[in-house]
Amino acid sequence: MWIEKIENLLIIISRYFLIAIGSLALIGALIALIYSLTLIGDSPSTSKGRLPSITYDESFKSKLFPKPKAPVTQFKAPQNLRSATPSNNQNPVDKRFVDLRTAISKQFDDSQANLNRLYQNITPRTLEAFFKSNYSYMGDDYDDLVSGLIDFFDDIKNINDFKRVGNFDDRLDLVGDALEMYIDDFQDNISARQDNIQSNISESAFKNARGYANLQYVLYGLALYAAAVLYLMIFKVEINLRRIPPAIKNDDD
Repeated sequence: MWIEKIENLLIIISRYFLIAIGSLALIGALIALIYSLTLIGDSPSTSKGRLPSITYDESFKSKLFPKPKAPVTQFKAPQNLRSATPSNNQNPVDKRFVDLRTAISKQFDDSQANLNRLYQNITPRTLEAFFKSNYSYMGDDYDDLVSGLIDFFDDIKNINDFKRVGNFDDRLDLVGDALEMYIDDFQDNISARQDNIQSNISESAFKNARGYANLQYVLYGLALYAAAVLYLMIFKVEINLRRIPPAIKNDDD
C-alpha cells in the first residue's frame, strides 16, 4: 500500500509541475508572439525633416580669408553666374532670385559704382538659369537651397569681411566662393540625411527579419504547452483509474 501512496504522491507532484510548465510555456509563447509582431510591424522613419541651418562661421572665414592671407586673385567665382550674354527667355523671373541678388548686393552697397557693376554682372535671370541648370535635380530641396541662400546673405549683410576687399572683381569672386561653400555644405547635409534614412531602413529590415525568426520560439512554447496538456490528461486518466477500485469496494460494502 505504501508504494501505491508514493505513486499517487508522485503523480500529484507531476501534475502540479506540468501545470506550472504549461502555464509558463503559454505565457512565454504569448510574450514572444507580441514581441515578434512588434518587430515585424516596425517601419523605418523616412521623413526628410528640416536640414540643419548653415551660418557664416569661422569655417567660412578661414577658407575665404586664410591666414596668412593669400592673394584674393586666386579665388574665382563661377563664370556661368555672371551675365555674359543676355537671355532671350521672356518668362517672368522667379522673385526669389530677385531677392537673392538683393541679398548679395548688400556686400557691394559701400558704393553706387560697386552696386552698378554688380547689377551688370549678375541679374536675377542669370541666377535663375544657373540654379535651374545645376541644382533643379534636388526636387523639394531645391526650394530650400534658394531660400536658405537668401537668408544666408541677409544674415551677413552687416559683416564687413567682404567689403574690406577693395577690388570689385576680387570681392565678387569671394562672394561667389561663399555661395559655392554654402551649396557644398547644403549637399553634404542632404547626403548625411540620406545616409540616416538608409540606416533607418536597414535597421528596420533587421528588426523585421528578427521578428519572423522569433516566431519559432512561439511555436516552441505552444508545442511545450500542448505536450504539458497531453501529459496532464494522461495523469488525469491515471488518477481516475486508480479511484475506480476503491469506489467499487465501497459500493460492495
